[in-house]
Amino acid sequence: MGRGPWQGVVVLASVVAVLVAAGTPTGAASPRSSAPGGTSFYDPPHPLPSGPPGALIRWKSLVPAHEAGIPAGARAYLVLYHSRSISGKDIAESGVVVVPTTAPPPGGFPVVSWAHGTTGVADVCAPSRIPSLAIPGLAELVAAGDVVAATDYEGLGTPGVHPYLVGESEGRSVLDAARAAARLAPARASKRVVIFGHSQGGHAALFAGQLAPTYAPDLHVLGVAAGAPVPELSKLLTIAAGLSSSGYVGFVVSAAYAWAHTYSDLPLTDLLTRAAAAKAGIVDRACEPDVQRAYSSLPAASAFTRGFSTLAALQTHLHQNDPGGDPTQAPLLVFQGTADQLVPAGITEDFVPNQLCAVDHDTVQLDLFTGASHGGALEAAHDQILTWIAGRFAGMTPPSSCGASPTTFPQT
Repeated sequence: MGRGPWQGVVVLASVVAVLVAAGTPTGAASPRSSAPGGTSFYDPPHPLPSGPPGALIRWKSLVPAHEAGIPAGARAYLVLYHSRSISGKDIAESGVVVVPTTAPPPGGFPVVSWAHGTTGVADVCAPSRIPSLAIPGLAELVAAGDVVAATDYEGLGTPGVHPYLVGESEGRSVLDAARAAARLAPARASKRVVIFGHSQGGHAALFAGQLAPTYAPDLHVLGVAAGAPVPELSKLLTIAAGLSSSGYVGFVVSAAYAWAHTYSDLPLTDLLTRAAAAKAGIVDRACEPDVQRAYSSLPAASAFTRGFSTLAALQTHLHQNDPGGDPTQAPLLVFQGTADQLVPAGITEDFVPNQLCAVDHDTVQLDLFTGASHGGALEAAHDQILTWIAGRFAGMTPPSSCGASPTTFPQT
């Protein structure tokens, strides 16, 4: 397959270390933003003045000469905004808002809130710190007249440990990024929102959709598109724990490190062996490719404590962080590659009809892409995703696979 318009997203994890070494984006502060430059932008005032979720703390313009990936006909802004942790604490989060330069429609531009896949847990892994906007379909979305808001998530770039795969935290981040876009005067954005994410971001997107009616009732969420959305965490963990290879180990160690800092009843020593725990500090210093390399010689049986996957506390939090626990009022698109080695297609194929359709009674379109890998599903689904998003903003009747077979697209 040739290098398509979303290939930069597919390879983000593999190049993140190189991009970090090249430096963080400095941009150029807007005369109206009064924002500090460099990484100091991410340091919130201390103490943090109170503000509602989505309220802006500061913002600044990003200049194309310093920030690759800003498409023609767009301006981009780095934002620091208020959100809420899962304990209800007022926190600062960072992200990027990309805005068309054309005149907005009556009521303002609609917003696509993008939820990124796994980059890591360390601050240097925040996508807005990497000098390239790797947001899938960005040029097409802007050309269609959409504002794109892209959260870094809680604790990525900003103070605290990122709660990796903690659904409520991720979902709030995605919703509050859309709120921040609506409050950013140069964005001229409305509160009509479609949520879009892949991998960790698919997990985040599903949580944002189910949280929206109670956490962000001020937003009009019109749809949720989630790719390889990490459903049924307990099944994925069982697969990881049983592998003789180390392919999953770095991801599980990252989650264990994050959850040990998020949940008081999950000490790291209950999850990782001494050999794995001795290396765990890399999770807070480096991005996922380096974490994977650090654990490349350690098989799962040597990394995790015996029987860790059956711990009562861990099982409780796994179920808390399974998407689909509450209905989603907006229609859903779930897309999945059949050759995915990280989120097996069979898990997603079970999850959609048996949980989203049968239990939550959601409206869900499931699209399967034959032969597509985990990252490759984004590129394979490119046209279908953009068409589906446009349909939600146009008020078209959403398609649904519930009660029918998923739509399968042949390998290209």
